[in-house]
Amino acid sequence: MTKWMLVSVVLMFVLVLVVVSLISKLVYSQRELESFQNNILVTQESFEINLVEADLKTLGHLSPTVIREVISELGSAAKKYQVPVGLLHAVIRVESEYRFWIDHPPIVAKGVKTNAIGFGGVVWEYWNNFLIEQKIAEKKSDLYLPKINISATAAIIRDIIDKNPNFLHEGNLIQSLIKGYYGMYDNNYHDKMVKITSDLWLKRIVKEILVYKKEEENDARITF
Repeated sequence: MTKWMLVSVVLMFVLVLVVVSLISKLVYSQRELESFQNNILVTQESFEINLVEADLKTLGHLSPTVIREVISELGSAAKKYQVPVGLLHAVIRVESEYRFWIDHPPIVAKGVKTNAIGFGGVVWEYWNNFLIEQKIAEKKSDLYLPKINISATAAIIRDIIDKNPNFLHEGNLIQSLIKGYYGMYDNNYHDKMVKITSDLWLKRIVKEILVYKKEEENDARITF
């Protein structure tokens, strides 16, 4: 091997080491960034849980024990279905004020006289196939159980988000949710949602949805 060939081999080896080092640093930096983003999301979720808990304490009909159980179920459902806990809370607040025993007004759904049920005001006749498919509820009476009703509400919101791209714009957030969840746009429903969720909170909710969407896209690319 000539002197120049040896020099070339050495330079090539050094170059490879440099490239490997740069790639390692890039991967490490990406992991640090992802970890930082995850920490921000966790902190934000904790902050929203605290806001929800403070709001629940203003409702005189909920005991501290029930509030703790509700908070736990809200957090679990929000995480499972990747729905901002603030949005889940707002829907339940409007639908029932967290009165699982409430008698919702009678309605006609798919030609059947019925009524919405429980915390989230879930209409079985609208969502039965979806809820059975998702293995959330097997029959209408299951929705009277708060835990199942909260999960059903979160899953339905998630389904509306997935099927409605306009949901990702703050101006369309409440309108899109009302049309998808309530069945039609209603000014009274809109006013209640606005009263519960401040403009700042709505912006945070939209950002959370965008983060969840990005995570789903990244997971899909990794799986592919």
